[in-house]
Amino acid sequence: MHDETQIAVARSDACQPDGRPATLETRARPREPIRELAERASNGTRTRLLWLQGTSELWVEVYEPEFDVTIVIPAEPARALETFHHPYAYVTADH
Repeated sequence: MHDETQIAVARSDACQPDGRPATLETRARPREPIRELAERASNGTRTRLLWLQGTSELWVEVYEPEFDVTIVIPAEPARALETFHHPYAYVTADH
């Protein structure tokens, strides 16, 4: 008898996200690295601009040590530096 969890894991390993069968090449492909494009710190608060290489996905992370919280703010490519310099202006209600 097979455990259902093991079967589900085996099936997800055997398929690509779009449902096509995985090939050796797609199974072995490494994840795109995350690149730090800018970093600054002030009074213990650390702000970083990050990019998922190979995509247009950018975000700003603000670490607030006083509260031990990291806020992640999506950044539009055209406004990435603006978001980095003024992150709280781009925080949405769900952050």
